[in-house]
Amino acid sequence: EKVDPDVKNGNGLTPLYWAASHGHVKVVKLLLKSGKVDPDVKDMNGIAPLHQAASHGYGKVVKLLLKSETVDPDVKDGSGLTPLYLAASHGHGKVVELLLKAEKVDPDVKDGNGLTPLHWAAKYGDGKVVELLLKTEKVDPDVKDGNGVTLLHWAASHGDNKVVELLLKSEKVDPDVKEGNGLTPLHWAASHGHNKVVELLLKSEKIWAQ
Repeated sequence: EKVDPDVKNGNGLTPLYWAASHGHVKVVKLLLKSGKVDPDVKDMNGIAPLHQAASHGYGKVVKLLLKSETVDPDVKDGSGLTPLYLAASHGHGKVVELLLKAEKVDPDVKDGNGLTPLHWAAKYGDGKVVELLLKTEKVDPDVKDGNGVTLLHWAASHGDNKVVELLLKSEKVDPDVKEGNGLTPLHWAASHGHNKVVELLLKSEKIWAQ
């Protein structure tokens, strides 16, 4: 056989890497079936095929890669980001669900700025992903970033009623928490005119709206 199915270009990218990056399920399946490719190969930035597939929401490709024993489902790229982190930050609920089923995946993993997948899901108002992550009971719903801003602050500022409701159901969430500037989620919601969120927050027994 003269064809090397795992050949790399100048940047260390293989045919499998390219196929996974573009969601070509049949090609990924053929290459994996050959048994002569490294499914966990990384480019110069430490990005693996699973990172690419998860980031773009290619669920079928993610599923194929996860079946390989040599693929690390919680692999970190050069920036410390995992496939779950990327899937959550892009709102790919089905991929998040697939990755959470993998035993080695840490749903509360933090990036270089201390942000978790739950942070990004809340920031972009993705209720489905927030719900999936909260159901694991392995994430901190009241986690703060470097400025003391919580998930509830972000959700309140964007007027994401569903995410606010989900977070308020957690006993671990302090609805009256103050960020670095002394502002609470109620401050953020009020300043953006999100009346429904204000209403939800005021219903909380822990809120002091004076």
